[in-house]
Amino acid sequence: MSLSTKKLFFSILAITTWTVSTFLSSSAQASDAMDLPTEVSQAVQKARPNMPANWLDRIYRLEHEVPVGNQQTLHVTETFTLRSWLRFPHRAAVMVTSATAKGSLWNVDVDGYDGGAILAKRGFFAYAVDPLGVGESTMPADGRTITFQQQINTIKTVIQAVRLARGVPKVDLIGESYGGAVLTQICANPAITRSCTVSSIFYRQLSAVGASLFTPEFLAFLDSLPNGYFPQDASSFDGLLALSPPDVVDYVHATQPGLYATAAFYAVYDGLPYFDPSVAQVPGLVLRGEGDFLDDAADDEALAADYGGGASLVTIPGATHIPRLETSPSSANYWNAVLGFIDPQ
Repeated sequence: MSLSTKKLFFSILAITTWTVSTFLSSSAQASDAMDLPTEVSQAVQKARPNMPANWLDRIYRLEHEVPVGNQQTLHVTETFTLRSWLRFPHRAAVMVTSATAKGSLWNVDVDGYDGGAILAKRGFFAYAVDPLGVGESTMPADGRTITFQQQINTIKTVIQAVRLARGVPKVDLIGESYGGAVLTQICANPAITRSCTVSSIFYRQLSAVGASLFTPEFLAFLDSLPNGYFPQDASSFDGLLALSPPDVVDYVHATQPGLYATAAFYAVYDGLPYFDPSVAQVPGLVLRGEGDFLDDAADDEALAADYGGGASLVTIPGATHIPRLETSPSSANYWNAVLGFIDPQ
């Protein structure tokens, strides 16, 4: 490694370390927006033609606890590469999954299934979020008390932190299930968001399978749970992993069990729809698996039609409820559709 290359590497390392404290600060100002200093940026651009591809694509991961008010924090995992720093303007994607899965489900440690790495190699800063009442984020004393609006507000705070810490003008949002519903509401603000990709959401009506799950008996079970937290063990996920490769199944079994706030379940019982996609003002993409057994095709069609910013509906052949976790080509088709929408080349 040449002396100039070493200087470049350590300059970027120092900047990355410094921005962690900026990202974690709940009082960051607009002037804290982070770009490479001019001299480092010039050095990077000069060195880039001779830089090995594996340097550009090396994955870096940081864990953040983002203050969101009321003495609460959201746990956020950031993934980036050198390509993320070299891309101007900077791009970022914030990912939120269902209320019964952790942010780590986006970063499955299996080749082709690590969404953060896929986005980072494309030149994005990628953020996987644990919402309130999930994973390493704040767990309120009673999981029933978390409102839909609270989830919207706290994710908005994360988005603003991302924009300030990484100098990103507008953020692309990628969500599933309850998390996707939350993101459609945030996409009402085109000043901070570029696009919204969603999948696996109950919108206007439950499917036959969904109706068989959300029964009066299940509601009574939710009401009986101590402190409003639903216990998920490894077997709880097996119905969604029937088409997943064994190493993906093993990852889910190892990382996803735990306690999850029940508030999102009550949202369905309170009546569909519990969110309004017509408020969105940025382009949208609705993804569905061709054989999705939980969401009806008609419901996804209605969601795409009602989405206010204009949305396309893309069906992934041979896939079911969570295509990105299923055996390729379903997983590859999911990410190809996402990247083709948010970053066409």
